[in-house]
Amino acid sequence: MFIREKIKKVNGGKSYIQHQLIESIRTPSGPRQQIVLNLGQLSLPRRSGRPLPIALKDF
Repeated sequence: MFIREKIKKVNGGKSYIQHQLIESIRTPSGPRQQIVLNLGQLSLPRRSGRPLPIALKDF
């Protein structure tokens, strides 16, 4: 599992950042990524060095 940062740009030039918890799964068609949880906008440091469950526990 990992956190994916999704950036959405709108017409006014403004961009919105959204975070998603992603799980990698294997299917007969090959590897796929499935959204487990939509986390909204988080302020996690890029390389915090903290394991994911501990980092998410703070929120």
